[in-house]
Amino acid sequence: MNVKETYNLAEKISVEPENHTDKIIYSSNNKDIASVDNAGLITALKPGDIVITAKSYVKGVTANIAIHVLSSGKPAESITLSKEQMTLLEGDAEKIDAILTPIDSEDEITWSSDNPEIATVDTEGNVTGVVKGKAIITATITNGESASCAVKVKKRRGETIICTYDKIPKKIYKFNTYKISTSNAMKKLSPTKIDWTLIIGNKDNIVLTPVGENGKDGCDLYVKQVNSDFTKRRGEKLRLQAIATYIKTNKKGEVTKTRTYKRNITSYNLSYELVLDTKDISIIKKGETIPLNVIFNDGDADDQPTNSKIKWMITDAAGKKDRKGGKVISVNSKGIIKSKTPGVTYVTAFAVDSYIRTSKSYTVSDTIKVTCVPVTSVAFSETSLSLAKLGTSNLKEKLIFNNGTEEPFNKDGMKLKWSSSNKQIVSVNKNGVAKVTNKANSGETCKITVKATGGVPKGQTVPEATIDIIVQ
Repeated sequence: MNVKETYNLAEKISVEPENHTDKIIYSSNNKDIASVDNAGLITALKPGDIVITAKSYVKGVTANIAIHVLSSGKPAESITLSKEQMTLLEGDAEKIDAILTPIDSEDEITWSSDNPEIATVDTEGNVTGVVKGKAIITATITNGESASCAVKVKKRRGETIICTYDKIPKKIYKFNTYKISTSNAMKKLSPTKIDWTLIIGNKDNIVLTPVGENGKDGCDLYVKQVNSDFTKRRGEKLRLQAIATYIKTNKKGEVTKTRTYKRNITSYNLSYELVLDTKDISIIKKGETIPLNVIFNDGDADDQPTNSKIKWMITDAAGKKDRKGGKVISVNSKGIIKSKTPGVTYVTAFAVDSYIRTSKSYTVSDTIKVTCVPVTSVAFSETSLSLAKLGTSNLKEKLIFNNGTEEPFNKDGMKLKWSSSNKQIVSVNKNGVAKVTNKANSGETCKITVKATGGVPKGQTVPEATIDIIVQ
């Protein structure tokens, strides 16, 4: 059907038995696209897909017909969207409007999401955040032209705190809802009305919703945003005011009075997510320093924690303190690691504001693996070497570490232990230089062994290799 067309469904329905007296009820699953009246007359209103249902009143028997409504007006040449980017919390919804060109055109718009597990979109352009992640919402017209909006879905944060007005926490946090009931002093007045206002602080950051008739039962306070002094790790100073209107009876009769209550509080934004910008660091130089950086709260500029202080610690993979790892690297209070010896360890960054005193633990952290590349194997580039009497060779230059796939930590300065199977034939010094002695005879063979003692953590098996020196 085209827009503005009508179709009499009743004339096409076959009902048995033919002499039935049952009433047929018609309905549309989307009255914005097409409507149907009691007589079964369908009217197409705008492009889209709908289902019309016919149902017998007594028996409840149903039949459905799917209808595709096409535009009857001037087709659109192009399409743009009212938003190119959108950020939603899980469960929240927001509408994207489609703008057709030329402005007087009509066209069928197909909405789609490339990741419906993250964000969905209906036929009207209403986008709903499902779970944290990213998705692209696209609107396409009949000629194939399309426009897209990048959607970022953030995890819904915050909790609900129940308190009385006189016991509002001095520190309140972003995304939290504080359900504030009246204090005993307020209740004794039997107020007819309480006006709740924020008199100090950014009113756009705090949402106040009165509870009960005229707000006399309390107020819900939602921390939408925080203006923090990040350099000094100070939150936003706020002052909440409640003006209670009540009736006082004296000798002259009833008199309307007011009493004002004020509460000073400070709002903060917390670290709810922390990610290190580097993963799985490999180091081959002794004494090398590498600065580590963190990204808070998805990196959103308007959602940074008031206190961004980090506690750095050498840990195991689970984030528990590991003293042995301190032999491999060090990490200072600024997150700069320094390599020391071969081995594998981990560094964890803890958000200080996530510390829970009762459990003595942090709820927000991230861990990375740091490898000062150890020696897993050592070999010579050749199995034997021929040298004349008093001839020399630098065997260290012939070493191949880790099958040649990865350079080991401190390769040039690594401690190696050299030994000869017969010093009377071939000697070898601490630098790996082999020398055939004057006493050696032609055809004699001597094995030179090297052990990579400085290439592995203490206590681990030391890789070694041998080479035959043949006297010419």
